[in-house]
Amino acid sequence: MTFLRAVRGGRRSTAVLVALLALAAAAPPPAEAAARQPRTVSLLGDPLFVAASGRGLDRLYAMDYAAARRDFAAVAARHPGHPVGPLLDALPAWWLILADPESTAQDAAFEARIERAIALADRRLDRDDDDLDGLFMKGAALAFRGRFRSLRGDWLAAAVDLKRALALVREVAKLDPSNADLAFGQGLYDYFGDVLPERYPILRPAGLFMPEADRRRGLATLERVAHDGRFAATEAAYFLLQIHMFFEEDYGESQRWAHWLRRRHPGNAVFHELEGRLYARWGRRDRARRVLGDVLARWQEGAPGYTQAQAERALYVAAVLDMRDGDYRGALPELVALERLPEPADRERPLQTLGRLRQGMALDALGRRSAAVSHYRQVLARADVDDSHRRARGLLARPFRAGEPEAEPAG
Repeated sequence: MTFLRAVRGGRRSTAVLVALLALAAAAPPPAEAAARQPRTVSLLGDPLFVAASGRGLDRLYAMDYAAARRDFAAVAARHPGHPVGPLLDALPAWWLILADPESTAQDAAFEARIERAIALADRRLDRDDDDLDGLFMKGAALAFRGRFRSLRGDWLAAAVDLKRALALVREVAKLDPSNADLAFGQGLYDYFGDVLPERYPILRPAGLFMPEADRRRGLATLERVAHDGRFAATEAAYFLLQIHMFFEEDYGESQRWAHWLRRRHPGNAVFHELEGRLYARWGRRDRARRVLGDVLARWQEGAPGYTQAQAERALYVAAVLDMRDGDYRGALPELVALERLPEPADRERPLQTLGRLRQGMALDALGRRSAAVSHYRQVLARADVDDSHRRARGLLARPFRAGEPEAEPAG
């Protein structure tokens, strides 16, 4: 399994984890400095700000983007010229990107708002280099920009952003050491700085990771943020789900964090789909079908936040599960439905390529060789996705047989 494929955990919904390679890159060890008192009053301790931004975040995670934008706009209006305004305004675009990472429709809006947040934070820091809000908002903006750049494959720029973000987070922690939200970056550094070079020895000679990183401490820190954080709790829980699902490979802990997210944010399509993929990954096929069927039904109903990307993944994973059960006839309607979903004029949808490959395999298993060959040739006429061309050529040379083992994970 390639490094990129392992981090993706099947498809791109977990590609954000790739960015955490860069988070620890060349990072200095934690500074052992006494806590300092900030010279300026921070929004982070203002109960009105906490309540207003919390309402907006709850609506954001429910994928009610219009309501979230109204709440965030009200916060920005009360604090003109503050970097919190454009930072919050970037979050709906960010979650639209997470819901469909293949789409670039939100990229320009997201980047413009993040750049504005960084510029306003720099203005505050020019006046006072210990300005808590300037440090916190700039660190958060750089972290989001780094994660975005990793999704777009700009690894070097992501590394620079995430290294700078972590340094700022540590500065903030000195000013407010009791704030659980501010420990989020340190938790990610500790976990991935310890785990990734162990998992991928090819990274060790580059000297990217520091020996001070500690996996167990990282997990404990992220749990504390999830339980006690005001702004980063959901983000911490989301990373804990991905960590336990794709790195620790712990079904029980993965399920615990999936349930935490689904209880807290039942209308979030990303969390909903990931729960279905969790069950598929561990072979809980009935549960997976039930959850993925609900994802597909909500998309068909036009539920807020449910995009064609979720529908594609639900159909594809459901078809893989049917084929694992030897139900090739049952998989075909799902794969045909996947193929019929519209594609943008300027690019191909990768899962539709893999779906055509799967259609060929199902048709081969049912003895319909000429139809299977047609689908393999369609795969070769499209862009290569996850080694699809090599697999299609192999299947053109030798038909797929019912019951043959498959290396590809269902989830």
